[in-house]
Amino acid sequence: MPKVTFTKENLLERTQLTAGWRKLKVKSVDEGPGKSDPTSTVWETVFIVDDGKDLGVPIRHWFSEKQMGRVAEFLRCFTGGQIEEGKVYEMNDAVGRAVDGYCRYHPDQKWNVIDDFRPSQKGA
Repeated sequence: MPKVTFTKENLLERTQLTAGWRKLKVKSVDEGPGKSDPTSTVWETVFIVDDGKDLGVPIRHWFSEKQMGRVAEFLRCFTGGQIEEGKVYEMNDAVGRAVDGYCRYHPDQKWNVIDDFRPSQKGA
């Protein structure tokens, strides 16, 4: 008989977040091809809410090379606000680090999204 086991994150992933800033921990970053354009690069990033009543809720976020401004905005949270032209940045350097994200439930997509990032206000 088919069996299934759930993790705590599996059980929390459908939690509908109210809009607001939350401390997030970067759990993982995976690089791969874009879904609609496989010639572009996408970084699927998993964040975990790291405090408050929503502690442990996972949020998946996709960064795309087609929107490098969003990637730079995210990485500035870890570089003192500076990004240098031509410098190579390793997305995996963010894993395990804290960042604040403006999170909310997106009713059309039926999952939580992160609309904005800022350096963590509650420590790393």
